[in-house]
Amino acid sequence: MTASRHAPRLLRLVPALMAACLHLPGAASPSSVWRCDVAGQVTYANQPCHKVLSASQAAVASQRRVDAEDARTDEQRRQAQTVAKSQERLTATLQKERRLRDKASPRPAAATVIGLPPDPLARPGLRPRAEVSSKPKRTKAQAGRSAARTSPATGPASRRAPD
Repeated sequence: MTASRHAPRLLRLVPALMAACLHLPGAASPSSVWRCDVAGQVTYANQPCHKVLSASQAAVASQRRVDAEDARTDEQRRQAQTVAKSQERLTATLQKERRLRDKASPRPAAATVIGLPPDPLARPGLRPRAEVSSKPKRTKAQAGRSAARTSPATGPASRRAPD
């Protein structure tokens, strides 16, 4: 595997490792962090880029040292941790309330789409039946006549009735 496949993992892993190192005793001076940029893809490592990347990638990579030192005081860190814990508690409370509201509310009705043709792949029993036409049906006497002879003047009582 090449280093470029590991780049997304490193991007997610580096901040977590840096945060974990801050809580270790004697972590006042963290080790150097290097930012490696290869064709727009940025990775972070604790060693210079030429040691982490392949030779071809290291040749085109731009690197720089990143200041990863935490300049906050112990009091500021404690305050940040207190705020983070209170936000986690609030999040848990809001999630619990939302779940209770969801359980108490009625389920929405199934969606109905109007105007679409029936599904040709549906089983025959599930297809909608043809609608009843509101047009009056033609009688037997009318059925025999052609469409050209529909004028009232050609009716049976007319003098011009067809023979």
